[in-house]
Amino acid sequence: MNCSRTLRKFRPTLCSRPRPDQMDVRCRLQRSGIAQTSNRNGQHARNISLGSVGKRNSRSSSSVRGYVNGGKKGMLLKDRNAIVYGASGAVGAAVAKALAREGARVFLAARHKDRLDAVADDIRTRGGMAEVMPVDATDKQAVEAQLALISDKTGPVKIMFNAIDWGDTQGEPLGTISLEKVLRPVQTGLTTWFYTGTAVADHMARNGGGSIVGISANAGRQAFPNVGGFGIACAAVEHFLRQLAVENGPLGVRVTWVRSPGSPDSPGVHDVWSMAARERGMTSMKSIKSSPRIPRCGV
Repeated sequence: MNCSRTLRKFRPTLCSRPRPDQMDVRCRLQRSGIAQTSNRNGQHARNISLGSVGKRNSRSSSSVRGYVNGGKKGMLLKDRNAIVYGASGAVGAAVAKALAREGARVFLAARHKDRLDAVADDIRTRGGMAEVMPVDATDKQAVEAQLALISDKTGPVKIMFNAIDWGDTQGEPLGTISLEKVLRPVQTGLTTWFYTGTAVADHMARNGGGSIVGISANAGRQAFPNVGGFGIACAAVEHFLRQLAVENGPLGVRVTWVRSPGSPDSPGVHDVWSMAARERGMTSMKSIKSSPRIPRCGV
């Protein structure tokens, strides 16, 4: 895609109230699959669709990156503090590594320290900065205490990514799945997002702003069979993030989420896709491969 041609064809009315120095990049991002919604305060809650972003070539990607850096080559996030909740999982670990590659000091948060240690070792081996800080995100006081510890140690957190596993069960129709299995991802997703999202948003608002990023899935917008409560949880979390954006946007806190069609790296996703393939008479799932798109979009 030629970004200069794209910009000429783009309708300026979709780039609502950009700062002058952001107009080019915001238009390019819109054209590349980022849906942006303006609220009454002129702030923005945005979700990134992976369908279009993955089609960008390296030229358009580097163009956007270079513009964000003010035309200077280098690391996007040099010396910024970032916290990744759920960093022991497939998506969280990938995002943490991507943030570290861009120069961020990454704090890895999850319940399982041994898994976090493995992620941290990989980041450090590649020259990145990572610290392990286990936390239970269903514990409000633990989340707030951890955030205060990070701030006292290295300064304010500027970036947060939440990739906490919601414990969803898929592969059963609503007629046979239990209510407990349907409600579990809704309860876990909203609880962990409420505690981490509100705490980090308040922290960022008091320290010059920052960016909060989450991950959702197409099931939050479109109904699919046999996904249990996962799609319901995605829809609930997305709307929570919209409200978080409306309330904190005027204070300099940007809220964004990546809406993924599904990550084959995540536990259970490959099994569910395989089940769907068998129902459709497909015998091979070789085309399902891990993808760097989610961490790239997160950064």
